[in-house]
Amino acid sequence: MNKLVVEIDEKDTASRYREEAANNHVPQSTRPCGESSSDEDDEDTIVVWEEGDPENPYNWSGRKKNSVLVMVMMLIINSTMGSALPSNALPSITSEWGVVSQQQMVLPISVYLIGE
Repeated sequence: MNKLVVEIDEKDTASRYREEAANNHVPQSTRPCGESSSDEDDEDTIVVWEEGDPENPYNWSGRKKNSVLVMVMMLIINSTMGSALPSNALPSITSEWGVVSQQQMVLPISVYLIGE
């Protein structure tokens, strides 16, 4: 099943690349990985990897894929907890510092979320 999905993905990518190249009058030569194949006015960019390219996420090891997944999950949890935990402390913070304005009460959490 996996082989079939990869084959369909490769065929779809090739057909989309040919269509994009035809629409934008891009020569059929293969471009190096870092070069852009479109003008600044284009809306879509199609990324194509060579066979066996180690930068292609499909070719990453299971360990690398899991590491990326865990890091992304930790970043999301950090953002969620970083803004949720101080919200329980707002009543004591406002009484300690004499804050009476609603805008000033939510300022610490708002600044944290803007900076994140």
